[in-house]
Amino acid sequence: MNASLIVAAAIAIQDTILKHEADLESLDRAIGDGDHYINMKRGAGAIVDMQQELSTLSADAALNKIGMKLLSTI
Repeated sequence: MNASLIVAAAIAIQDTILKHEADLESLDRAIGDGDHYINMKRGAGAIVDMQQELSTLSADAALNKIGMKLLSTI
C-alpha cells in the first residue's frame, strides 16, 4: 500500500460524506448533539487538503501525519 491509495480513499470518503449530508445530520441529531457530521466533514476535508503532501510519503508516514492532523482539526 502506498500513500496514493490512502489519498484516493480519503477523497472517496469525503465525497460519500458530502453526498449523504442530510442523512448523516438527521441521524446525528437523533442520537447525539448534531456535531458529528460537521466533524466528519472537517476531518475528511483536512485530509483531502493534505493530498499533495501525503503523496510523497510512505503509507505508514502518511497515516501518522493524517492521525496527527485529525487530532488537531476535530
